[in-house]
Amino acid sequence: MIDLVLFDIDNTTIPLGAKVAPRRVVNWVHLAHASGLHIGPGTGRTPFEVAQLYDHDEHCYATGIMANGKIIKVDGRIVEKHVVDIELARRVSEVVSQFEGCFTCAYPLDNRDRNNSYVVGTRDQEVLAHYIKKVSFHPIPVDDFPELEILNLTIGVPGDQDLLDRVITAVDAEVDEIDPVSPFDGWIDANLHGVNKASGFRSLIDYMGLAPEQTLFFGDGGNDLQIMAETPNAVAVANAVSEVRDAARYHVGSCEDFGVAVALDQLVAAQAKGALPAFMAGV
Repeated sequence: MIDLVLFDIDNTTIPLGAKVAPRRVVNWVHLAHASGLHIGPGTGRTPFEVAQLYDHDEHCYATGIMANGKIIKVDGRIVEKHVVDIELARRVSEVVSQFEGCFTCAYPLDNRDRNNSYVVGTRDQEVLAHYIKKVSFHPIPVDDFPELEILNLTIGVPGDQDLLDRVITAVDAEVDEIDPVSPFDGWIDANLHGVNKASGFRSLIDYMGLAPEQTLFFGDGGNDLQIMAETPNAVAVANAVSEVRDAARYHVGSCEDFGVAVALDQLVAAQAKGALPAFMAGV
């Protein structure tokens, strides 16, 4: 039996750039929750962003992994928290500044009013407008990060895959405390070393007293591979990158076709009968 379902957000359950979750996505989260499943995000998004996307419907994120493992929640309560040191953020931005046009974003832990992100490295309004549409944040260009507690540190790379790979290599080589990983084109999550979706997953199931085989995870991007390696029930949506499709045990429809929603409908109905859902039974 599956007791915990985790899902990536961007390009897995919600189209990248969407302001709010589609009604059908919210409905299947409620359905799964009502059936007795613990269900929620396994995402790089901050709690503020997640709350916005789900229109502050706490059923949709009461339990889960947010900010790439820096925030772990169970039944509405934060049970684990990590923050990025300000000097570490400045070191990352120094490395990123070596690459023309690239920039570093710091999201404050206390981010209540809007999805503020302090941006070092660009003031180009055209570039920032592109990323506002893509990741739905509120950039505040600054020359240096202010003194604050940072929850998320990210890197914008307005260039091709070669440039993105070079930025990842440089950050990885020059800042030992950071593990850079790209969730989608043009964007890098600068994760704290050893703190990621996988570490969050281990903390979450340990706190809940669950075994990995009691869990299910849906993903699409490179930053999902870590958590997919932790559960035998890893699921890729049809639009996932090739590495994720290859790593997944199960496969469902695309984000645009509500593949996860269809799978959750199957899971709830099958578990009520003590059976496997169709997307798992076929393997």
